[in-house]
Parts: sequence; C-alpha cells; structure tokens
Amino acid sequence: MEILNVLFGDRADLYEEALSRASRRQQALTANLANVNTPGYRRRDVDFRVELQDASAKLRPSLAAESGMRRLSARHMAPDLSIAPGRVPSDTGFEESGEVNLETEVTALAETQLQYEAVAFMARKYFTGLKSVIREGR
Repeated sequence: MEILNVLFGDRADLYEEALSRASRRQQALTANLANVNTPGYRRRDVDFRVELQDASAKLRPSLAAESGMRRLSARHMAPDLSIAPGRVPSDTGFEESGEVNLETEVTALAETQLQYEAVAFMARKYFTGLKSVIREGR
C-alpha cells in the first residue's frame, strides 16, 4: 500500500476526480458559448452529478452500495427530497444557433463554477485538517 493512500485514503483521489470532471464540464460549456452563432453546431454537456457519482463509485465502492443520505434524527430533512431542474423559456430574446441557448449555457457555467468552488473548498478544509494533525503530532 502506498504511503499516500495510508495518509490520505480515497478522499484525495475523489477530490481530484471531482475537480477534473467539473473542469471538463466547464470546457464543454465554454465551447458551446464560443460556438453559439456557429451554424450546425450541436450543444455538448457533461452531467456533473452523474460524473461525480461514477467517480465516487469507482474510487469508493462502499459508497455505491449506500443509498445516499440517511436520516439519523426526526428533525433532519427526509432523504427523498427531489428538486426539479428549472427550464428556460425558448423566447428569452437571445438568438439560438441549433440547440445552443446563450442563457442556458451561462446559467450552467455559473452552476459548474459553484460546484467546482464547493469541491475545492472541501478539499482545502480536508488538507488544512491534515496539516493541523501533522503539526500537532510533532
């Protein structure tokens, strides 16, 4: 077993994979924005949630077996909450080229940026905690 796996476990790999996949989605969305007026261009996207679930299942098989959130107290929210994605009306005033809608792409890009920042924040907190543990161990 590698020393890094002993120290960091799968969490570092999971953060790396999540950041990489969010970056890939951001690249696809910026390509869509760059080609908004290109005739015949078809929109491309990467579903971050599905990608993250795949990465989690690959890196930590035990997570795939779990059903997700668990309710540990009656005061907690129920785990079966579902949120329907919002829809952008077709008459937004923006020109559409093929399947690319400027407002949809900008919204998805902002969402992806928030997801990237959230994962980066969690990774930073994780490594700050490890750093603190290492310093206290001296």
